[in-house]
Amino acid sequence: MSLSLPAGRIDAQRYVQITSTNPPKLFGLYPRKGTLEKGSDGDVLIVNPSTEIVFTHSMFHENVDDTPYEGMYLRGYPYMTISRGKIVAKEGHFLGEKGAGSFIKRNLPILEI
Repeated sequence: MSLSLPAGRIDAQRYVQITSTNPPKLFGLYPRKGTLEKGSDGDVLIVNPSTEIVFTHSMFHENVDDTPYEGMYLRGYPYMTISRGKIVAKEGHFLGEKGAGSFIKRNLPILEI
């Protein structure tokens, strides 16, 4: 599948690298996270590129009183998250089991990204 983007925009492969592969490398979690390969624990996020929203504090599942993202406009928003083959979030609603996650011990970061 080919994704056609306007001039000056990054392509889908670069987007995945920036948002999904590089952070686990920097935090010492790669290749356990950040890749869809045998033995990895890569969750899948499906984004609807047409969804347009304005962030509000109530949209976040945080234990803080405010967010620096309040009022920011965004086009493209998560539609569904799949973890271990199960849908854990869909259309902004958490559907997973509380406490189903597990601790992942970090390694040294990979600095060549």
